This record gives sequence, C-alpha cells and structure tokens, in this order.
Amino acid sequence: MSTPASPAQRYAASRRQAADGRELTAFQALYDFSFDSFQKQACKALSDGHGVLTARHPGGYILVITADDYQPGAITVAVADGPVDAEIPLTRSASLAGTVGGEDGPVVGAQLALVQDGAIVDTAKSGPDGTYRFRDLSLGEYGLSVSAHEREPAALVVEIADEADLWQDVVLPSGISSADVIVGPG
Repeated sequence: MSTPASPAQRYAASRRQAADGRELTAFQALYDFSFDSFQKQACKALSDGHGVLTARHPGGYILVITADDYQPGAITVAVADGPVDAEIPLTRSASLAGTVGGEDGPVVGAQLALVQDGAIVDTAKSGPDGTYRFRDLSLGEYGLSVSAHEREPAALVVEIADEADLWQDVVLPSGISSADVIVGPG
C-alpha cells in the first residue's frame, strides 16, 4: 500500500500538470483544512524546484542524494525545531569512450575492462562500429585493458579528470599467426 502524497507533493504535482499556473491560494482551496506555515513553505520550495524532507525527530541526519550522470553526494544535517536549508553539491560524472580498431577497420566485440586500484570498475564490449563507453566515473587513474579474438591485447593507463568526457581510441593489431603457436613434444 502506498503512502498518500503530502499536500506539498500534491501541490508540486498540480503545478506540473496545470497549464493555468494555479497559485498556492487556489490550490489550498481544494482542501478542507488550512495549511500551516511549514506546508506553505514546502509548497513554495517544491514550486521553486527544491526538495522537501520531513524529519521525524530533532537530531543529526546524513542526507545522501544520487542523480543520473552525477557522482553521489552526502552531507550531515542538524535538525532542530524549524526548517533547515541545505545544499548538496554534486559533481557531474566523467566518462571514457572511444573506438577499438585494427588495420582492417573497427574491431567488433572487443572485451574491455576498466580497473582502478586493483579492482574492476566496469567491463564493456565494443559495438558494431568498434565504439565503447564507460559512464559514471569519478576522477582518477584507471587501467584499460582491451582484447579481441586473433588480436594482440592492449593495456594502457588513462587519467580521468572531474566531469571530463575522455575519448581514447585503441588499436589492436592482428597478431596471432601459426608462427606464434608452440607445439611441445608429443
């Protein structure tokens, strides 16, 4: 069972849906109770594009926020008897993209692994045009390893800056031939 929306949430929804731009007074007339000052402030905050959270008790809280294409952010908030304004700065996520190619054009289905501090962060396969992309990366140094069937593997280090969209092409030369096969005594 879902929790009913608060008056502030319904107000924000009505602002999004109403083409006539009803004001708070017109919205409040839809209810058979008066809005207290907190509810009025919450309605204004939502219409201004801000979020509203209600703490059950005064005290300290950790507020964590995530958003697509941004690194998560967190702050501590001390709540007393009144409203608290808080801003959470978010850093746009970085990305790494490029193409995997060879002498004869794009390499389709190449296996890519992105490693940071000895741990695999993400894996990908190159697409039909040889392209690949890693999203939601934070700044730092990464190792990129690339391999494909009947190709010499490649490994390189990439440095990703905050909020950067880095393009890194990788060339995998053809490298496996019958001369590379070692046969031991039978």
